[in-house]
Amino acid sequence: MKRNRLFMMAAFVVVCASVSAQQVITLDELQQRKKTQAKTTQTKAVQPKAQKAKVGKSVLASTGMGFSTFYLQYNAASQKYSHDGHSISTSLPSFSAGYTKAFPLGPSLYIEPGVALQYLFKSEKEDGGTEKFSMLSAKIPVNVIYSLPVGDGIYIDPYAGVYLRGNILAQYKYEHGGHSETVDLFSKDDMGSSDNTAKRMQVGMNLGVRARFSKFLVGLGYSMDLTDFTKYKKTNSFDITLGMTF
Repeated sequence: MKRNRLFMMAAFVVVCASVSAQQVITLDELQQRKKTQAKTTQTKAVQPKAQKAKVGKSVLASTGMGFSTFYLQYNAASQKYSHDGHSISTSLPSFSAGYTKAFPLGPSLYIEPGVALQYLFKSEKEDGGTEKFSMLSAKIPVNVIYSLPVGDGIYIDPYAGVYLRGNILAQYKYEHGGHSETVDLFSKDDMGSSDNTAKRMQVGMNLGVRARFSKFLVGLGYSMDLTDFTKYKKTNSFDITLGMTF
């Protein structure tokens, strides 16, 4: 009997130990599962943030962040005199330097105000002397741009807009036989009448197309005065642009 009791007690201890071992293994498994679930939860929490970041970048890429441009421009300008059915055009080589800032209005659409200085000049031999024309103007253009991506970092930008021109200096200088005379085109006394006197302010329009690649810009355009320089004169030009964007 004593042996049976000892045997039964030993068997009971073995069974209890086995159950305890199983419970310990189960707790370990639960802890491991909790750790795995926690990692999975963190991963799921990070993924929406990454997706939001990607969406944000996509939206910025589609709407654009705007860009600035410093540029130099050659203007193949001409001044046209028209009166009583007759017209005469005089070529005026000129150069411009300016700055513009493009602000996004929507996907691919920008508004671009700017400021520029333009210098026009002409020198001709006449009657044994030299006649020189010079003109300095400040321009404030405002253009609308539609930007077309055509490659990796390459955009084609057709544009159109208007400009306000402020004429700072305009004069003729005659040199003959060691003597010189300067005529101020803004002076009614020098020009003889109000019809021939130049205006300080003008309005015009321009249009063209530019290409942006990397940090560089090239473009072709056309500019035309809508208001007169003098009563019978207006200026227009074909423009070649080289610039840097940032």
